[in-house]
Amino acid sequence: MFAHIPFYHPSSRKVMGEQADGVRQQAYQMRAMLTDYANVKGLFFGHTHEWGDYTDPENKKRIIGVSCAGTKLCLSPSYTLVTIQPSGEFKAEERRG
Repeated sequence: MFAHIPFYHPSSRKVMGEQADGVRQQAYQMRAMLTDYANVKGLFFGHTHEWGDYTDPENKKRIIGVSCAGTKLCLSPSYTLVTIQPSGEFKAEERRG
C-alpha cells in the first residue's frame, strides 16, 4: 500500500493527524483495519523524503520509507527499490541518487 503521510512512526510526530484529532483517529482506524488484510505485506510512505524500514506494532505490517525522526532536514535524495517475489514476499532497498 502506498500513501504520502505515515499512519505511524516509532519516534517521530510527523504522522497523519499530527495537527488534527479527527484525522489522527482516521489513522488509528486505518492501522487497525490493516490488521485484517493479510495480502498487504508492506506500507510505503514518502512524507519525510528519507528511507526507513520498521514494523508497526499495532498491525505487524512492515513500513518502508519514513525514518527522519530527530533531524531537522531530510533532503538527501534517495528512493526505494522494491523487488517482489512470486511468493508475494518483497525486498526493499534504499538507493541514493
